[in-house]
Amino acid sequence: MVLTRALSVGLAALLLASCSGNTDRDDLDKTPPPDVAELVALNLSFGGLQHEVGTRITASAEALYDDGTSKDVTADVAWAIGDMTLLEVGLTPNEFVVLAEGRVSITGVYEGESKSVDLQLTAPSLDSLELFPPTAEIGMGAVIRLSVVGVYSDGTRETITDLVDFESDTPSVLRPSESIKGRLVTFGTEGSAEITVRFGAQVVRGTYTVGPARIFNLAVSTPAQRIGDEPVQLNAEAAWTDARTRTDETTNVQWVSSDPSIVSVDANGVATRVTDGTVVITATLPQTNLGGAVRLKTLGASVCGDYPEVHAAGVRYGEVIAPMFWRDAYNEAGEQVDFFLEDLPCDTETYQTVLFVVGAGWCGVCPGYKRMIDALQPQLEEAGMRVVWVEAQDDGGSPASNAQANGIVNRTLSSSTNPSIRIGDGDAEGGAALPFVQPITGFPTPIVVRTSDMVVIAIGQGHNFLNIANNPDQLYGDR
Repeated sequence: MVLTRALSVGLAALLLASCSGNTDRDDLDKTPPPDVAELVALNLSFGGLQHEVGTRITASAEALYDDGTSKDVTADVAWAIGDMTLLEVGLTPNEFVVLAEGRVSITGVYEGESKSVDLQLTAPSLDSLELFPPTAEIGMGAVIRLSVVGVYSDGTRETITDLVDFESDTPSVLRPSESIKGRLVTFGTEGSAEITVRFGAQVVRGTYTVGPARIFNLAVSTPAQRIGDEPVQLNAEAAWTDARTRTDETTNVQWVSSDPSIVSVDANGVATRVTDGTVVITATLPQTNLGGAVRLKTLGASVCGDYPEVHAAGVRYGEVIAPMFWRDAYNEAGEQVDFFLEDLPCDTETYQTVLFVVGAGWCGVCPGYKRMIDALQPQLEEAGMRVVWVEAQDDGGSPASNAQANGIVNRTLSSSTNPSIRIGDGDAEGGAALPFVQPITGFPTPIVVRTSDMVVIAIGQGHNFLNIANNPDQLYGDR
C-alpha cells in the first residue's frame, strides 16, 4: 500500500500522541535542569607561609565545588586581617604589606564559605653590604676608619660596623684593629691591601694603598686672638702620619689675610694691624690640599672675651674644643652665614650648651635620629641648648662640604622650621683636619659643648639631652 505524504504525517502524529498520553505540546519542549555544582571549600594562597618585614604579599583564592571543578575567585573574596599592626592593605584588596614581626591570621570569605591562614612575619634579611670608603690612599703610620652599612630586603639601611668581621690579605701593610671595629692600622710596609668584610653570607671588599708618610694636618696658632700696635708672629705646624715630631712649616706655607686693609700678613707669618676690625688669616701648604686658619680681632674691635688659650687640636671629650669656624655655612632658611665657635661664649645667656649632631649622607639610621632630635628641639631651645647639624661625609663617604651638609639635612628635615646651622666637616677651619670624625666610632653621634668654657661635656647617644641642657655644669661621659 502506498501512503500519501499527508496521510503518513498524520499517522506519525497519532502514534506520538498515543505513546505520550495526552501531554500538552508545551511540555514536550521542556528538558530537566542540569545539576548545580555546590561550593564545598575555599583555598587561599599567599606565596608561602613566611614573609619578611617590608615585603608585599599577594593573595589568591580558589573556590572548590562538589563536582570536582574549581575557579579563581580572588577578585570576589572579602579579606580580613587579624592584626592591623602587623599587616596593612596594599594597592589592591588582595595585597598586604608586612609592617612588623609576629604571627598574623588572614581570613578570606566567599559566598558564605570562609578560610583562615596563619602567616609568620620575620625580620628583613640582609641583602648586601656597602663599605665606606671603598678605596683610599693613606700615608705610612696613618689610621683609616671604615664604616659598613647593611642593606636589607625592606630597603632600609643600617650601620653595622660593630657587627662585621674584617680581614686583610696583606697584614704587613694594613691590619684591622682587634679592639676597634673598622679601624685599619699601617704596619711599616708600603703597598696595597685588600680588606674583606663579612657578615654571614654577605661579603664586600675594599682596596687601600699605603704610601710614604705624609702631612695630615696643618695647625695655625697665634699667641693671642687679639692684635694691637705690635705685630704678632703666627705659626704653622704640621702633623705627620707616622707620628714623627711635628714640623714647623711657618716659612713654607702661603699666608693670606681675608682683609689686608685691617690686618696684613707677610710671607713669614707676621701679622700687622692696619685698622680696627676682624680678619681670618689662612695658611696653605703648597702642593697639598691642607690649610689652617685663625681669626684675629684688633684691640679696638668689639669682642666679648678671649677664647680659652689651652684647647684641643679638634674635638676631644673633657677638653676645650678648638676655636674652629665655617665660612659660608647654612642656616635653616638656606642663607649662607659664617659660623665661629669663638662667638658662642658671647651669648651664654641664650645658649648654655650646643648640641652637634654628627651624621653622614650614606647613614641609613641618621634620618630617623635627626627627626627625633628635631622634634625635641623646641624643648632644647627653651632649656638653652642650640642644635647644630654636622655632616661628616657625603652620600659616597667623602668629607662633606657645607653645601652638601645643607642638602642632606634639607632632604631629611624638609618640613622643619627649627633654627639650626648646617656645616660640613670637610669645610672646618681653625682646628684639626676633619675634626668631628676623629672622636667618634659611628654615625650618628651627638656631641655637647658647654659654652661658658667651650668644654666637650658629652659624646654619644646614651644621654638625656634635655637633662644636660638644664644641668650643664658637669661632665656626662663618652658613650
